[in-house]
Amino acid sequence: MAPSGQSRPQTSPRRHRPARRRPPPLQPRTPSVSAAAARHRPPHLPRHRRRRRHRPPRRRPPRPLHRRPRLRRPAQPRRQEQTRRLPLPLRRQLHLHRQRHARPHPPRKLQGAHGRQPHPRSPRRPSQSPRHPRPHLRRDRLPLKAWPKAIRLHQWAKNVLIFLPLLLAHNWTPGILAGAALAFFSFGLCASATYIVNDLLDLEADRQHPRKRRRPFASGDLSALSGIAVIALFLTTSLALALLVPLVISAISPDASLIRPHHFLLWLGIYLVTTLAYSLRLKRSVLVDVIVLSGLYTVRIIAGSAATGIPVSTWLAGFSIFFFLSLAFVKRFAELENLSERGGSTVGGRGYHVSDIEQLRSFGTASGYASVVVLTLYISNLDAAQLYHHTNRLWLLVPVLLLWISRLWFTASRGQLDEDPVVYAITDRRSLLLGLLVVLIVLSAL
Repeated sequence: MAPSGQSRPQTSPRRHRPARRRPPPLQPRTPSVSAAAARHRPPHLPRHRRRRRHRPPRRRPPRPLHRRPRLRRPAQPRRQEQTRRLPLPLRRQLHLHRQRHARPHPPRKLQGAHGRQPHPRSPRRPSQSPRHPRPHLRRDRLPLKAWPKAIRLHQWAKNVLIFLPLLLAHNWTPGILAGAALAFFSFGLCASATYIVNDLLDLEADRQHPRKRRRPFASGDLSALSGIAVIALFLTTSLALALLVPLVISAISPDASLIRPHHFLLWLGIYLVTTLAYSLRLKRSVLVDVIVLSGLYTVRIIAGSAATGIPVSTWLAGFSIFFFLSLAFVKRFAELENLSERGGSTVGGRGYHVSDIEQLRSFGTASGYASVVVLTLYISNLDAAQLYHHTNRLWLLVPVLLLWISRLWFTASRGQLDEDPVVYAITDRRSLLLGLLVVLIVLSAL
């Protein structure tokens, strides 16, 4: 201590020390990152200053040379514009058809599938009304192309039966051949006129049928007025040709003149009256229509006998009755078979039910095999020995005929028959081959 009386040494004032800064709180330790991973880590830079990696441009495959650029389809004209382009008669038929088959439309929804209101003038597709289809009226379809279908030119194959008495009698006189040819065309025109009458009478029923609605008169391709005019023309021409048959035979072959010259005209009138009665009333009677159809086939054979003056044998008459009765039954059977596949129960305007299928099958097959029995009796008779030198070869016709009849009914039972055995016999390849085989057998037996 310093002695008293002495003053303390003066010291410098104490300096103010700044407070220590506290260390920052400990951060959680990050896992160790390898050098390679740290090298590829993106830098902590703004996105617009980062360096982008170089990527090679994506290469597209070369465009093939055969592809062409798609073109936009032209806008389809509306229904009114399409109707205006049609001729006036077709336009009237279409208007009448729409009025006749007009159906109430179901109420439209306020919004469509995507929440938008449908267009109020959107055209209605024909597939939406299968019960009342619209007539197939097109501008490119000419009436001349519809007439062969209207007169059913394929049905003229039935008129070949007119030549059957001539061929079976082995008579090749030129005058008789010419007379048979005139009778063929006369019968064909008369039959075509009756077919048109039948179509005009069944106009409304054919429009409900899935196949018959495509006929020219039912679809609207031909008008009823033109059909009536063609009926008058065909009947007049048929009558004129029937009157020329005896004159042509006597002019070409005077020795083969007919004893009853107008006998063919009588059978032509019988065929016309029977066909009209069938179209008006008889086709609605059960089993009567089948017997009438088979009788019309036999009338053709008798008319050919009247046109040529060659009598029809009892063997040919018996064979034709049973054989064509089987064809008539198979026609009705095919209609019922196709109706059952569509879920129907009754044939419109015919009187047959689906439950009659088995009964018609038994009737038809029995009639077909009965015709084969008649053929066998004819071959074993002495009448065949007078016309054929090798009658034993005619026995080959029996298995061929049995095969064709059995195959016809087998096809009808499967629902593959076109409701007309004549169309089946003309278009089926195996039927044509069997027919050629029949001709060769008959020629070899001469």
